[in-house]
Amino acid sequence: MSGIHKPMPPRYIAVPFLSGGVLPIPTPTLTVTPVSGSQINVSIGYSGPPGATSYAFEKSSSSNGPFSPVASGTSSTFSDTGLPSSTTYFYRGRVQVTDGRFSDYTLVKSASTLAAVPNAVTGVNATATSQTTITVTWNAVTSLPLSGYHVYRDGVLVSTQTGTTFNDSGLTAGTTYTYVVAAYNAAGEGVSGTDSALTFQVVTPPGTQIKLVPGNGWWFDNQFWYNSSGGSGAEQTAFNAAFNTLAANPLNKYFYLSLTWGHAEGPTRGDYTKAFNAIDTMLAKAATASHKMGVIVEIWQTFFNTLSVTDLNSWPQYVVNNQWINAGVQAGANRTQLKWDIDDVWTAYNNMLIAILDRYNSHPLFYALSSMDESVAISVTDNGTSWLNSTHYNQKYLEQQLLMKQHAPNTLIYVPFNYLPPGGATEAPTMANMITTLQNADPYGFIYGGPDPFLRQTTFQKLVAGGYQSTTGMGDIRHQVLLMNRTQEAYNNNSSTPPSLNYSTALANNSVLLTWNDETWLTWKYADQQAAINNNNGATGTPPPGGNYTLS
Repeated sequence: MSGIHKPMPPRYIAVPFLSGGVLPIPTPTLTVTPVSGSQINVSIGYSGPPGATSYAFEKSSSSNGPFSPVASGTSSTFSDTGLPSSTTYFYRGRVQVTDGRFSDYTLVKSASTLAAVPNAVTGVNATATSQTTITVTWNAVTSLPLSGYHVYRDGVLVSTQTGTTFNDSGLTAGTTYTYVVAAYNAAGEGVSGTDSALTFQVVTPPGTQIKLVPGNGWWFDNQFWYNSSGGSGAEQTAFNAAFNTLAANPLNKYFYLSLTWGHAEGPTRGDYTKAFNAIDTMLAKAATASHKMGVIVEIWQTFFNTLSVTDLNSWPQYVVNNQWINAGVQAGANRTQLKWDIDDVWTAYNNMLIAILDRYNSHPLFYALSSMDESVAISVTDNGTSWLNSTHYNQKYLEQQLLMKQHAPNTLIYVPFNYLPPGGATEAPTMANMITTLQNADPYGFIYGGPDPFLRQTTFQKLVAGGYQSTTGMGDIRHQVLLMNRTQEAYNNNSSTPPSLNYSTALANNSVLLTWNDETWLTWKYADQQAAINNNNGATGTPPPGGNYTLS
């Protein structure tokens, strides 16, 4: 029919999935959170409907853009990592919903990475200063900004410091504490440094009878109790050859057993069978003497070796396997040296000493134990090169003596000062401070000395004679001195040699005379010993009376 028009079919318009869409979608929100000096977390909040299927994140260094895509996917969160510290970034985001459309962009949000954490703390050193106090020091951290230092004791924060010293008090005597120091700022803590210290403990109560008495003893200076096949070595052979003659003389009071670390432990860690067998042998032999004779035991660590199988046996096999030795310390000499700066070396060595003390402390003829180390001589003698951290070594050596004393309430700890580093002007005060520390810890439990001659001999003798008392403040320890006088030298330099002590037998077996108490020590001396006494006393000097070492 004219005038009548058919309705037009509906028209469909294709709508592209463009930003913002053509139909209303709730605008999402954006949250930005700085996490560290290198990370910012960004999250998009969207509730719909319609539901979101993906999230897109964009970033710019300016609030006005341009923005670049940095992440997209089904996660509503994004961690922007690897960023420089103290830097500002701008973020925006949008979502895509279930029908394919995109939302509007969020508002632009900014965040700045945090300042960098401080550099690592170095040089942490914990030192016991009494039975209940420890001083902790460390090197200053120079990175900025720096708020201060957190000090942790056994994992617990105990102090916040702005300086580089912390004095801890109220501690328990005879306890090892571990300290961790970390520098911190608004960004957090830097890498921490750590050290441990053992508080002093008086373990020898007044009235206790120490087993060792003053008198003469004999050390068979060969160091090797066993031979390479595990049989009788030079030291054991010499001891057996001279025993009957020396043991028959009542002026001789004890024998000195020297075992290298490798002749005391191994081949596996914690196997002390060799040490126990050697000590048991000498104790049993001493018990057959016509008068009471005891044994002093030394665990001796050599400072030089050639790389032959025999010499490497001076260390346990596991020490060699663990590569705890420095090879070729001196060019062309094929020498090796123990790496004392590895704490696990100290732990292994200490465990052996403790095992010996725990086994023999109550034995009536086990008089004393010594840790005789000569490793540090390398740092003094080899091409002027220092191979040890002297501060670390001295602290560990001091802690070792204190630890040994805890396990030896009735046994003396003999502390030799053969090669105490670093020498020079610090020699006397270093030695005096260590002696004073040990005396404060236990005034009855230690004796001091070294072989004669030895690297620190003159300083030690003058220190004992009082030559450095005004500058060190060290007390009188003349009743606690044991010197090893090498008979080949000491007695050839004197006008007379009393035959009653059987020097010919000792000389034939490469033995060393040990003397403990003032009378014997001052009777046989070198010229510098006499000079030290004269300079201090103004005359030849009369030593305090000797006698049995009975505490009062």
